[in-house]
Amino acid sequence: MRKKIQTAVLTGALLTAFATPIMSDETIYGVGASFNGDATLLRGTVDIEDDIRFEPFLGFSRVDPDRGNTVTHYTLGTAIEYTKELHTNINGYVGGFAAIDRIDVGNSSTNFLFGPVAGVEYALDAHFTVGGEVRFDIGVGDDTILSTDSSILLRYYF
Repeated sequence: MRKKIQTAVLTGALLTAFATPIMSDETIYGVGASFNGDATLLRGTVDIEDDIRFEPFLGFSRVDPDRGNTVTHYTLGTAIEYTKELHTNINGYVGGFAAIDRIDVGNSSTNFLFGPVAGVEYALDAHFTVGGEVRFDIGVGDDTILSTDSSILLRYYF
């Protein structure tokens, strides 16, 4: 999986080097996905104001049993983010998120996650972006969680 992430980052860097897009000011809604190792999050994006967006997400991952115990992971949550245009085709954002997270490893545990999130996205054209995100997870519930999470993002804006 690490090789896939490296390939995706290299592909994004090459596309970034040769693209000359301009982000559209009219985009209000978007859909996308983020990838981190075995986990995939499906995301929606809704601009509330010019610089504030609401981003619900749904995640799923399953660790291959060949690498140990089978682990199934479900996440449902949302983020609120403040966005800032850093360059004509680069947006940065910071905000916070909250989610419910369920992990099944023979027995189940459910946690409430929350914490800060920050990222950057590059517009490949007026509607398609590629980016990266870092999140600090604080979890309470059946388990106590303190961790960081980074992911590669692909988004399409309508």
